Amino acid sequence: MLTLESQTAGSMPLLAGARHRLHCRRGCGRDHRPGGFRPGNSIIEMSVVLPVILFMVMGIVEFGQYFYIRNAFEAAARDVARASCLSTAVQTDPVTRATATLAQANVTFNPSWMTIVDASNNNAIVNDVSAIAIGHQLIVTIETQYNLIPNAYRPLYALTGKGIGNGRMCMGQCTMIKE
Repeated sequence: MLTLESQTAGSMPLLAGARHRLHCRRGCGRDHRPGGFRPGNSIIEMSVVLPVILFMVMGIVEFGQYFYIRNAFEAAARDVARASCLSTAVQTDPVTRATATLAQANVTFNPSWMTIVDASNNNAIVNDVSAIAIGHQLIVTIETQYNLIPNAYRPLYALTGKGIGNGRMCMGQCTMIKE
């Protein structure tokens, strides 16, 4: 049997950690890394990395929400243009269509966001779609600032006061010809 004095690596005696590694079967619970186990390192590393990762995730969520709402505005403009181009269209059809389409994206529609223009009539703003002549070109625009949209989930803005799309316009536009 080897004694502690007889265990040497070359001509130098082995240190206590090296002696332990010689006889251990990896079931002892001790850390076998060269620097040893340092329990405070993981807490410090987590406190540095976690905020960065959380801000990145919140930015991704807000960025995705912004583009989701922009896509919903495009779909609402397209639905309003389709409803307005029909010969059976009445004055309430555009607001009804925009409200229904944006409600699917959890956005509460405000009629002041929508503008319908008759491009064939010197870009005259239209108040009643039933008064537009057949064959005229309609341009439907739905736009507002992103930070004025109710129900928009903005985690980065809530924490920092700044965020992706803050103050930017969300706009959907579609052009069709009256049937």
